[in-house]
Amino acid sequence: MSASASHEDTPKQTREDLHAMLLSSVSHDLKTPLACVIGSLDIYQQLKDTLSEERKNSLISTAISEARRLDRFITNILDMAKLESDIIFKREFVDIRQLVRQCVLRMEPVLCQHHVHLELSSEIMAEVNELWITRALTLLLDNAALYAPVDTDIMVTATKDNLACWIAVRDYGPGIPKKIAPTLFHKHSRATREDTKIAGTGLGLPICKAIIERHGGGIWCDKPVSGDGTVFTITLPLRQKKAKKRPA
Repeated sequence: MSASASHEDTPKQTREDLHAMLLSSVSHDLKTPLACVIGSLDIYQQLKDTLSEERKNSLISTAISEARRLDRFITNILDMAKLESDIIFKREFVDIRQLVRQCVLRMEPVLCQHHVHLELSSEIMAEVNELWITRALTLLLDNAALYAPVDTDIMVTATKDNLACWIAVRDYGPGIPKKIAPTLFHKHSRATREDTKIAGTGLGLPICKAIIERHGGGIWCDKPVSGDGTVFTITLPLRQKKAKKRPA
């Protein structure tokens, strides 16, 4: 085999290795909550006549919680598949303040152990796909709740100028390690990291990035000017350029 042929095979092998690692990581993260659901319900079925009501409620609560986590994982995988296909978002003018409020309300079961504060400026109308922008914000709120300590604040702000709007989600968690920050929005980054203590497919932030970029916007994370935590900021143009492709 020539040196040039060997060099050409290297990127392909790297992609295959990354694909295998990602598949292994995702498979593990899907099986873990599924095992908890099966285990909890199995114990309940076998011992329900001898268990206290408190223990029964605990097992059912665990099964429901893990089933919801499994649902989120699968939704992330399906979302990434959709976003990687050649689709064009249908858009309409949406009240971003109302979108933020509804999203926070919908996320109450996840955010209930934190103190959520909203700082929304005057009317913000942006031409977006409401479903997908809601999905992006939901993922950022879920990320904040996941990494921030219980009983801490989560701040959501929305502002605008003549051309764009910004939505920022700040948590008061441990922050993003410098060595992870550069690959935070890469869909393969979780598969290659060894410090993942919190279960998840690792697709949440890459999905956010894909959604926002499809809208002609941007997303980034910063360390707050003061205090602990992380700030994720989304920017979106108020008006979209006309799409030339057929809407999906």
